[in-house]
Amino acid sequence: MVVTNSESFEKHRRENESWIKKRRKAKPSPLDKVISKTRPRDLPPKEREEDKKHLKEFEEMMTAFKQAAKKKEAARRAEKQAKEAASTQALPVWEKEILPNWKSVLRKDNLRQVWWSGTMPPRYRARFWQSCIGNSLVLGKTSYAKALALARSLQSTGKFPPEITAAIEEDVKRILIPTKLFQEGCPLHSDIIELLQAHCVFWKNDKPVYCPGTAYLAGMLLVCMPAQDAFLCLVNLVNKSLLKTFYYGSKEDMEAYYRVFNTLLADQMPEVYRNFVAHDIRPSLYLQDWLTTLFSMHLGLDSATRAWDIYVLEGDQFLFRLALALLQILKARLFNPDHQELTELFRGQDKGARAIVAREQNKSETDVEPWEAYEEMGATEDPIFEAVKAMEWKEATFQRLLARELPDDD
Repeated sequence: MVVTNSESFEKHRRENESWIKKRRKAKPSPLDKVISKTRPRDLPPKEREEDKKHLKEFEEMMTAFKQAAKKKEAARRAEKQAKEAASTQALPVWEKEILPNWKSVLRKDNLRQVWWSGTMPPRYRARFWQSCIGNSLVLGKTSYAKALALARSLQSTGKFPPEITAAIEEDVKRILIPTKLFQEGCPLHSDIIELLQAHCVFWKNDKPVYCPGTAYLAGMLLVCMPAQDAFLCLVNLVNKSLLKTFYYGSKEDMEAYYRVFNTLLADQMPEVYRNFVAHDIRPSLYLQDWLTTLFSMHLGLDSATRAWDIYVLEGDQFLFRLALALLQILKARLFNPDHQELTELFRGQDKGARAIVAREQNKSETDVEPWEAYEEMGATEDPIFEAVKAMEWKEATFQRLLARELPDDD
């Protein structure tokens, strides 16, 4: 008997339907869960030997993945224990030599090394930060209450721009999520909203201005101190640093800082600088977000806190050193000619890094935070600060560049 193509097709279709019904009734195996993502469900099953081979490969892959995860977790625990031991050992120095007079750190290299070591006792952090930031604006304790009252008055009369309110709320959704302090329904949600509203009106009175990223600064301060003290620190920190330019200055002034950084980059990493020039990768692509958030968006909480400890002591020059250190850590990835992929990398949205974090933490890639992607790419605490300390930094050169590029105050 001759079998036609149509009969053969019909027979094959019935066999497939019968197989699909049986597979739907059967409980899926671990391999079923894997192959269902790449193999259409309406195809016949694999040969037994092939199926065994692939199942073995899958099991080996999962075993390797679990072992790698265990090693990573063990390394984290060891790092945490080492940090706790170092903090315990350094505590007497902080309490007996630095706490009575923090300015002694500026004169003694051994104390400066302790300050840089990441061992600052959390219970003294607010005091140290406040002392280093100072109060050059000579603001009284009622300044926060007055600024907040003005913000509330503008809101009640409809003069507080709704776009600023929306920008603040959007920023607050993303900041310091692991602390569980600032998002809606969390303990400090209303505190940070009010602090940012007061900060907006402090600089422009009846014309509030908000720079995206300020919420990260406010959050870091509120973790350490009450809202009133955080307000005084925030406005004085912005006033005394390059933040004033990036928050409220002109584009020309910002470009001056970019030129300073480009010169430093050309000196420290000439091959990266040449590659950036060749592919039109400008500092504004990465430096603006790093600076306006003081790196708190792109570094884990421990790394960001340590960076703040050093920044309040050393000033703006430390931000440039930290930015160069980050580029050094990311260096192998910076020669990608695809502008969009580099943009995603700098924003903490690198596809590969996010996929790994999502897989390890069993969550959606869209839920991966920028700092998590950065850590996956190697920007963890020890490598960052080792890179900063290893850098050949010339303070005189930095100050000369500032004097050359920044416009006169007059």
